[in-house]
This record gives sequence, C-alpha cells and structure tokens, in this order.
Amino acid sequence: MKIAIPATEERILCPHFGHAPYFAVIETNDATKEIIKTTLLQPEMGGHAAVPPWLKSLGVKCLIAGGLGNLAIENLNNHDIDVFYGAPELPVDEIVRQFMTDELELNPQPCNHKHDHDCSHTGPEH
Repeated sequence: MKIAIPATEERILCPHFGHAPYFAVIETNDATKEIIKTTLLQPEMGGHAAVPPWLKSLGVKCLIAGGLGNLAIENLNNHDIDVFYGAPELPVDEIVRQFMTDELELNPQPCNHKHDHDCSHTGPEH
C-alpha cells in the first residue's frame, strides 16, 4: 500500500495539507508491517483541489495528515483515498510505523486556517 503524508524538507509531518511543500509517499508491506520505500515528492500544484488527483496518479490509497478541512477530506475521498488526520508532527516514517501497528494517536481537529502553520517554506501562496 502507498501512504502519503504532507511533509517538510526534513521529512516531518507538515500540519498544513494544502500548502505542504512536499509529500512523503511511503510504500509499505501490509503483511510484514514494514516500510519498503519512502520518497519525498514536491507537488506540481498545491491546494486542496490539485493534490488529490496527483496523489491518486501516484497510486496513493491512504493519506495521514495533521489539520485537514472538510473540503480536502471530501476531495481525497472522491479520489478513493482514505483519510486519517490529527496526526502529531513526527518524522513521517515514525508516523507510518505507528499507523501500521495501531499505535498512532490521532486528535482530529478540523483545520480552520487561523493557526500559523510552520511548514518550513515561504512564498506568496502561503
């Protein structure tokens, strides 16, 4: 299975899905609960509408995020991507390890865009 996580350059979960500078795409072996490969990719276009079809084209079946709004969840679900949100800002491989062993504690709080998200990037779109 392929799992995507919005990420920083340092491979830490980025709490702001729509403006994440990177996405970690993590290939896993469900039977052995092992990580096969982690790839850090930069989306061609950011935002809640552009990212879901891009992730689907990569074969992603599951997204784990920090804060996530209802529109983003709906867009991801419409692209056959299961969504889990409220994840802590940890290294992406650690999040997936905890997720595969049912140890990941999620605190789902819908993103309201009033928080100052630090995703280690700058630019006019942020």
